[in-house]
Amino acid sequence: MTDSNRWLELAVRAAREAGPILKRKFRTKIHKELKSEKNLVTEADKASEECLVKILREGCPDCTILTEESPEMKGASGMKWIIDPLDGTTNFAHGLATFSISIGLEMEGQIVVGAVYDPIHDDMYTACKGEGAFLNGCPIHVSETELLGDSLLVTGIPYSVLTLEENNLDLFAAFCFEGQSVRRLGSAALDFCNVAAGFLDGFWELGLQPWDMAAGSLIVQEAGGTVTDTTGAPIDIYAKRQVASNGRIHHQMLNVIRETQEDKD
Repeated sequence: MTDSNRWLELAVRAAREAGPILKRKFRTKIHKELKSEKNLVTEADKASEECLVKILREGCPDCTILTEESPEMKGASGMKWIIDPLDGTTNFAHGLATFSISIGLEMEGQIVVGAVYDPIHDDMYTACKGEGAFLNGCPIHVSETELLGDSLLVTGIPYSVLTLEENNLDLFAAFCFEGQSVRRLGSAALDFCNVAAGFLDGFWELGLQPWDMAAGSLIVQEAGGTVTDTTGAPIDIYAKRQVASNGRIHHQMLNVIRETQEDKD
């Protein structure tokens, strides 16, 4: 077993421990509050995070942990776990069954392990760098769709849509015309995984955070897809503008983004 496989096992175990916490609290009366306008956090986010951090710390005591709901926890090992304990909090808070747990491991500036768990459907998406991508242990691959016009796409709208000039609405409209259809599902980690599994052909979003992207971006690439920023530059999980696709439609997506931005300017 390689080190990456060992760390993937730890990530999967942590996600499977935290998943039942979310399921028990789903569609119950839970405390929720606003972190910022439209941006919810619930007691379920915090309980899931506590479980994940405990297991990852026990399995890797010297690691750094970057998570959505707490300040970064520094470690000395050079390994960084990047986790979202509940990606899709707004869906969760409204009783909509589209949310996930996302865990990525960064070493020497590269994501080497990714696990995204959908606890409602018991779907576990996983990848180790260089070893392919899997859904519940079975290999997955991106779609073979060649044309943007035949493509089912997905995106997200930032919480700051009311105040942010770059709010993605112009691109949403553009892709509605250029693609077959566009979805907004509410969990970026699952959006990446749906592209990886070939259920969707492309995904773009503005304003993403590292915990939204770390695991899912690796899973897409290991499934044979392409992930870049919106200019086509290599993936950087600390940048906020990302495009993921089956690779075949990637340049077509980038062209729509470029042309829309030029029209806006």
